[in-house]
Amino acid sequence: MSRYIGYAITILIISLVLPMIAAAAGVLGSQATLAWNASSDSSVTGYYVYYGTQSGNYQTKVDAGDSTTCLVTGLSSAQTYYFSVTAHSASAESPYSQELSCNFITAQSDANGQITPSGVTAVAGGGSQTYSIVPNPGYQIGTVTVDGQQVANPTSSYSFSSVSGCHTIAATFVPSTYTITAGSQAGGTISPPGAVSVNAGANQTFTISPSANYQISDVQVDGASVGAVSSYAFSNVTANHSITASFTPVQYSITASVQGSGGTISPSGTSSVSYGSSATYTITPATGYQISSVVVDGASAGAVSSYAFTSVTASHSITASFTPVQYSISASVQGSGGTISPSGTSS
Repeated sequence: MSRYIGYAITILIISLVLPMIAAAAGVLGSQATLAWNASSDSSVTGYYVYYGTQSGNYQTKVDAGDSTTCLVTGLSSAQTYYFSVTAHSASAESPYSQELSCNFITAQSDANGQITPSGVTAVAGGGSQTYSIVPNPGYQIGTVTVDGQQVANPTSSYSFSSVSGCHTIAATFVPSTYTITAGSQAGGTISPPGAVSVNAGANQTFTISPSANYQISDVQVDGASVGAVSSYAFSNVTANHSITASFTPVQYSITASVQGSGGTISPSGTSSVSYGSSATYTITPATGYQISSVVVDGASAGAVSSYAFTSVTASHSITASFTPVQYSISASVQGSGGTISPSGTSS
């Protein structure tokens, strides 16, 4: 057949589709739909589509009839193809149109996110293709692999530019993780301590334990007090958090009182004393009175003017009592002739 039709045909790839049964790269299941401009030559009765795996060397010919589109099937998604179209009449055929190369990019992801477009996408030689990588709620991008090599610091978008061959891109996703920072002041512990990683939507419980002779004074979660609790649980974690526990020594009570009147004890009333601390009490009689006794925890400590509790490990009581100061008056009669009453020495 002589080639005389001179109309230039413009060829465009309008779509390439990979069926679900041919998801693996290299399987002969890809298909391409090509479209071109119709010839203005009235003698043209139809079109042929030529293609092959080498530029200018077309091993396969498809009769497209008088349509200006053609579905080409049985292509490999791991192979670059080269296409050209001719117009023909009953007795002649035009030269080849300009050549168009077609490359395939195969995209896949695991079940915890999406890569768009997915499956196999056809890209004309020298063209570009951008992929959107979106994790499902509660997940984040784990890895993005292009042509078998992991991409450093993957983001939600990846672009192929100036495409000249077939490619693959795969995305994996991992649960989103949040950090709960746990700390404690002296006097106890919080478990687990430090920076704790928690998967999105998971729960995390912390246990607060005071040391011997200490007690929990407060627990702060994200800067707000939740009380002197011994345990706290974060539920359905969707953000970073902090938890801090503080402790104080165990407190004991010392109750100081005066029995009757005639003096004071200081400090008076009930005082709180931390474990291991000391407390000193001063006993002061009023004018004309004296200390008669000081009783500590039910036992006499004598008529002391000061008493110290040291290294306190229990509650105590202290009671002071007073009596008037006593003076002596000696009465006597000098000579005879009368009496004095009372006589002798009186208090």
